[in-house]
Amino acid sequence: MRTFKGVRPLGGMVPRLEGLGYSVDTTRYDAGSDYIDACSVERSVAVSAFNGRFSVFAGGEVVATESSGELDGEGWYSDLLDAIYEPMEVASP
Repeated sequence: MRTFKGVRPLGGMVPRLEGLGYSVDTTRYDAGSDYIDACSVERSVAVSAFNGRFSVFAGGEVVATESSGELDGEGWYSDLLDAIYEPMEVASP
């Protein structure tokens, strides 16, 4: 599983999710929750802007979380990780 430096700030996360085609709703966050909601045609995602934990829903069921290592390499999952987390910078040899 890839490693990341940490959770992106909300101001960096939202445009990246929107760039992936998600409609982002910050209503819960604006009301004091840690969570934002992002929806696309295929799935919806509840993301904690505080700690980066997330659940992906499709067809009314949870199909992925931040710990779904079996989805490494799946394009949509990798894109979602990149939108939520800041990449770990790898030093050149």
